[in-house]
Amino acid sequence: MFGNSRMRNQSSTNSAPEQRPTAANSRTVLVSVGILYLLAFAFGLSTLSRSGGEVKDAGWTWHRTAEGFLIDAVQPAGPAAALMPGAYVLAINGD
Repeated sequence: MFGNSRMRNQSSTNSAPEQRPTAANSRTVLVSVGILYLLAFAFGLSTLSRSGGEVKDAGWTWHRTAEGFLIDAVQPAGPAAALMPGAYVLAINGD
């Protein structure tokens, strides 16, 4: 009877103590997340400053009508050279 209670007490004292999050661990996680956000912001800012004002020329001008987009003019050597002025564009890439 007494031997069993001693063994139980010894086994409970030999077990590893429960790990609780400390303020230092929380601070490390917060600093790491903050650094990641700053890096993402810096990447976005550098990308925007390099190509934020660029506008690609489609090679054609258009205006919207009830039937679709009416092509006004096409650059002969441009990327849309296959289009004809006066034609309608009803969808692009299935949209």
